[in-house]
Amino acid sequence: MIPENIFRTVKNAMDSLRVAENELNRPTEDTVTLCACYSTRNSVNGFLHSYLLSKSSDNQEKYLDDLLDQCSKIDSQFKKVDLSCFKCGVSNKEQCEKNYCLSVDKVNECYSQANMVKQLVMEKLNLSEKDFE
Repeated sequence: MIPENIFRTVKNAMDSLRVAENELNRPTEDTVTLCACYSTRNSVNGFLHSYLLSKSSDNQEKYLDDLLDQCSKIDSQFKKVDLSCFKCGVSNKEQCEKNYCLSVDKVNECYSQANMVKQLVMEKLNLSEKDFE
């Protein structure tokens, strides 16, 4: 059985990913990209934190790259994860506001990566979505 703190962290990450999914399923003109972007980032953060918690890693990191680096040091499969799409404000300032993306296409790309992180973490924690219904 999974410890309560890890279960709660995964559940919160899944809830954030659902918020992003619901937002991205709206017509493009009605999509609130800031909400979808924020929720997608939160989900990735939560999934990575939950994996680190399961390994009893004391992590206080807030940046996705740092969390991913810690996960990669524990399990090399995390090296396959590419979170470069989350660097919105760095390379594409005209489509971003305060490090959050304003482009639906860009947020969809991040959402896809978040789903990949979710699948990897769920596999590593031996969990399924049924565990959270």
